[in-house]
This record gives sequence, structure tokens and C-alpha cells, in this order.
Amino acid sequence: MAKPKKTKKPVIDASYEPPQACVYDWPLSFQQATTRPYQTVTPLIEDQIYTLDRFFSSKVCDDLVRWFSSYIPSEDGGTAPSSTSSKGKKKSAGTATDAAAGKPQLEFSTTEMPPRKDYAARVNDRAMAVDRVATRILWSILKPALLPENGEEEEDDEDGRQIRDIFQDCIGLNENLRVYRYRAGHYFGQHYDEAVHVSVEDLTTDPAKPRLARGVTRWTMLVYLTGSDYGELSGGATRFYPEIGVPIGARSQGRLRQSSDGSKVLDVEVEKGTVLLHKHGEDCLLHEGALVTSGNKWILRSDLVFPTK
Repeated sequence: MAKPKKTKKPVIDASYEPPQACVYDWPLSFQQATTRPYQTVTPLIEDQIYTLDRFFSSKVCDDLVRWFSSYIPSEDGGTAPSSTSSKGKKKSAGTATDAAAGKPQLEFSTTEMPPRKDYAARVNDRAMAVDRVATRILWSILKPALLPENGEEEEDDEDGRQIRDIFQDCIGLNENLRVYRYRAGHYFGQHYDEAVHVSVEDLTTDPAKPRLARGVTRWTMLVYLTGSDYGELSGGATRFYPEIGVPIGARSQGRLRQSSDGSKVLDVEVEKGTVLLHKHGEDCLLHEGALVTSGNKWILRSDLVFPTK
């Protein structure tokens, strides 16, 4: 077996006391989710775009969508009645369970941003949930798929070796979880995802005793909670525009097409329970969220965090 590569050590806050419970009242199926068998990490563009199928079961996806929907005012298609904040903005009333448990509630807002300098046009419903324990759950599912403990297997698998080289320094996920809903007519115009500096639980030394580290996001993680493969929506693909000279893997050739201006376009269709990982920051490819023509596209987003250089 090849000599393991030394990983960079993040700056650690040794006084950190890790939380033991989720901040939000996430569905039980999510809180109990684990890595599923027969997951496949597929490189679409090496060191740029990967997909991981079977990340969540359809039940976990459905439970999350149902829970998120309970926070959306009923006139927008959710199940919870709306209330009015002190600033006069509409927000959802949440669920009785959350109120009884004393848990905070998600607050959805509809973003309608016209195109302007340095910002792409977009229309979607979105909420944020800062929750380290929920993020820990996501990382506990993702890490074994990217970095399997059986190193002997990957010696016979070129893709596995490349994936380990790319992700072995990752120390966790961004705790700022974002929830997106794209309804019919919603989209996200062409843009680049920025890298941000964050604090993150470092689980690389002892998962039972996470420590707080400082790092920078390098990869976007999108979990598709609904899918065109289940007939839940039409449109909404995540569309990439590979630059000239970027090598396209053989498994991606069927996804390629030419746009009206002759440039290459690579569509990643919305498949339920699948994770899309794509590089961001200085190495981000131009991409967009295509127009949803029917149904709802639900996404749970985080980012992969690496030590600062």
C-alpha cells in the first residue's frame, strides 16, 4: 500500500465543548441516518465535479421535505399557518413539536434577486440552520463514502485513489446548513460559488471528542431531496459550463451538449437522495440552477471545509 500522505493540521481551539443534541428538531430518520451500502462516487470532471448516489433514502428525503414544508406559510404551499414578525414580514409559525421542545424554528424567505454586478439573478425560497450536531450527522455519512477505511481496496481503484488524494485533508462540513426550495419558475442564474472562512468541528483525530478548528470551504455539497427520477419535478438541473481544455471523463460524455453559443454544457439532473460535490472558490466552474418547469426542487446544502494554508 502506498505511503499515506501527511495531512495539514488545522488551528485548534482546545477549550471547545461539543454540543450533544441538535439545535433544531430534525426528523428522527435524519438523526438516525447512517452510511448506506453500495454507494457510488462518480467523477464527472476529475477534481471538479462528483456525484454520490444513495446518500439519503427516499424516506429521509421525504421526512426532511415534510419538515421543511411545515415552516412555509400555507399560502405558499406549506402546511403551517403564517404569523407576522415585529418588522411586519411574513414568517411561518413552525410546528407544535418545535414549540413544545423549545427548539428554534426555521424561517423561510423568498429571494428575488435581479441580475447586478458580481451577483447572478435568482429566485428561490431559502432558510438557514446553524447546527453542529446535524452537520456531524451529514459528515458521518459522507466521509466513509469519500474516504473508506479499507485502504487496500483503493490501491486497485484509480478513482478511489484520486478521490482520497482530493478529500483526505477535509476536516468536516460547514455548520451553516442552507435549505433551498425552487418552485416552478424558480432558477439561479450563472454564477461562481465563493470560498469562505469558517469554524468547524474537527473529527479527524477522535470522532467521539470533536475539537473546534478554523478552516476554509473548498467544495459545495448539494443534497437533492426531490428528484425528476421520482416524477417530483421537471427541469432544475445543475448546469456547468466547463472551460476550454478541462478534460471531460468518459462517464460524462452522455451529459454533454452544446449551448446556443457553441459552448459545452454539462447537466447534472436532480436525482432524489443524490449528493453533488463541486469545487468552488478560485477553482469553481461557471454554473447555474436551470429553470424548474414543474414541481419542487428541494436541496440541503453544506460545504466541505479544509485547513487554511
